[in-house]
Amino acid sequence: MQKILVIQTAFIGDVVLATALIEKLHGFYPNASIDFLVRKGNEGLLKDHPYLHAVLVWDKKQSKLPNLWRMGRHIRAQHYDMVVNVQRFAATGLLTAFSGAKERIGFDKNPLSMFFTRVIPHVVSNPAGPPFHEIDRNQWLIREWTDDQPAKPRLYPSAADEAAVQHYKQGRFITVSPASVWFTKQYPREKWADFIRQIPVGNTVYILGAPSDKELGDWIKTAAETPGAQNAPTGTGKPQPEPAAAAGWQPQSEPATGTGKPQSKPAAATGWQPQSEPATVASSTGGPSIVNLCGQLSFLQSAALMKGAAMNYVNDSAPMHFASAVNAPVTAVYCSTIPAFGFGPLSDDRHIVEIEEPLDCRPCGLHGYKVCPRGHFNCAHKIQDRQLLQTLINSRTTAF
Repeated sequence: MQKILVIQTAFIGDVVLATALIEKLHGFYPNASIDFLVRKGNEGLLKDHPYLHAVLVWDKKQSKLPNLWRMGRHIRAQHYDMVVNVQRFAATGLLTAFSGAKERIGFDKNPLSMFFTRVIPHVVSNPAGPPFHEIDRNQWLIREWTDDQPAKPRLYPSAADEAAVQHYKQGRFITVSPASVWFTKQYPREKWADFIRQIPVGNTVYILGAPSDKELGDWIKTAAETPGAQNAPTGTGKPQPEPAAAAGWQPQSEPATGTGKPQSKPAAATGWQPQSEPATVASSTGGPSIVNLCGQLSFLQSAALMKGAAMNYVNDSAPMHFASAVNAPVTAVYCSTIPAFGFGPLSDDRHIVEIEEPLDCRPCGLHGYKVCPRGHFNCAHKIQDRQLLQTLINSRTTAF
């Protein structure tokens, strides 16, 4: 196997999870030239990747079809031995079908799969056992040329990325990535603020996200720093007036999951103390220092910062996979989606927080919605602060 192309032009989280294929293919074919096709905007995830020969970029927003045609011609001219298509849509099916590769591999749900040389069933759930993870499904595409065991996804922040965030790592800190494109997959901003307010003094909270998430980060920071503020849920299940997750970090094409259980032990006194002087001046409320970094860090810089955190709090969204791809501690908060869908945190130190009581409306779909279909958003509002705080106690990185 000399030349291999992996195609994943969906969202950021999908690309991160598909990096597991790079790891596996490189392990079995260390001398192969491996290329990776992404949508424009996601190429930064793979910058300076040590196992990639080239990152191909398809602009899907400007002149989508002409660019698709040009990309198809380019791919055909490369004479790949194998094209692995992780997606299930017609456009990438065309690129695969007419690539000229000897091995053209993809899922049966791709409408052009009849032109593939290997067609793999795409199975979301496993009624006979534990849920399949996305890395398992992706591994099925290449197991005939490797083995049955999936690799873990991995990102490679450079030395420059590490240096760019080093000054933020001067003391004990956590990160919070509060945004999601889908309202019902996003833990409410007032709930984030309530939680952050309870982090012990002497610690720093970094709010991470895209430039379009800056207003959301500012709102959470201000609310968390306001003495006596009570941000009770409205019960409307509707998006808040302020921007609550514009399309910076995009969601994966299917919801995330994991095998962790919701935590229920009280966390009244965490005893969590900084290892050194905090990176910023402490909040006047006696709580943690809070720094809004939305829009200030690249994908890989964010991942580099996550590596040093005592805990990274995320929604069912792309930042969860950033943490997994650098094996950083992570707590994933699930609102309308559930772990059983098969996508989720893969870090050694991983936790899942979700409502502790069953709801007859949850999950309300494989993907999130722009508004709660029932109007109450109880799957988010009934999650307790203590559940999030408990993961700091349970974390392998936290000493007491």
